[in-house]
Amino acid sequence: MNNFTFSLESADTESGGSLLSSLPRSNISQIIIDTITDALVEGKLKPGDKIPTELEFSQMLGVGRNVVREAIKVLEALGVVEIRRSEGTFVTTVGAQNNLNPMIYGRILSSNMAELIDFKLSLLNTLLYMAIEKGTDAELQEFYFRSIAFRTKMNAPERNVDECFADLESLNDFLGQIGKNPIMMQMDKLALKIMKYTRRLAIENAFKYNLHDELATTYILDAEVLIHRAKDEIPGRVDRKLEVWRELLLS
Repeated sequence: MNNFTFSLESADTESGGSLLSSLPRSNISQIIIDTITDALVEGKLKPGDKIPTELEFSQMLGVGRNVVREAIKVLEALGVVEIRRSEGTFVTTVGAQNNLNPMIYGRILSSNMAELIDFKLSLLNTLLYMAIEKGTDAELQEFYFRSIAFRTKMNAPERNVDECFADLESLNDFLGQIGKNPIMMQMDKLALKIMKYTRRLAIENAFKYNLHDELATTYILDAEVLIHRAKDEIPGRVDRKLEVWRELLLS
């Protein structure tokens, strides 16, 4: 097992400077994500390799641990790294390495939030269409009931982020299965993994800005399109969801 210490040399460091020492101090969280992504794609990082901990990153970059934690949380949510108590942070030997093409992973992670939202919502358009084509009445009804359950939890007096997030994960996963297309199911699982962190952030912001019912209602509207098999209404529903997600994550 190799220890990845970020001693990678940058292209213009003839004087011997390290990659990170030559990086700007702005947007450090994204810099960390991009650096690990590039190392993975280029084969400089492999499953089982150790990367710096939050504290080590913080000391190397001269920044607070919060900004470092943000990057590690994203990578951990994607299944790219795992934190082992008393040992450190490592590239996972399973999970992302088995489920994601590193080139696809690198391209999507390098995108900004707006591009990620566009990617997920464009995929949703296809998933809804395929669910109408392939889904049974019982499956479409089940999606509707799950949407109702999600909205109920989002509007509960004592709202719980973890419970709402779990329901949303299940709801999204179920939609991907209804279409019964192996290729699309694989693409959807990729999107779900990539967007996992943003879905949780969307729920947190929905509670923070009092948009919880609006977020939950977009899934009810999806379900109604499915039940009525109204293909012509799909673009409008997707556009509405796009507006809500942009408001939650970009404003």
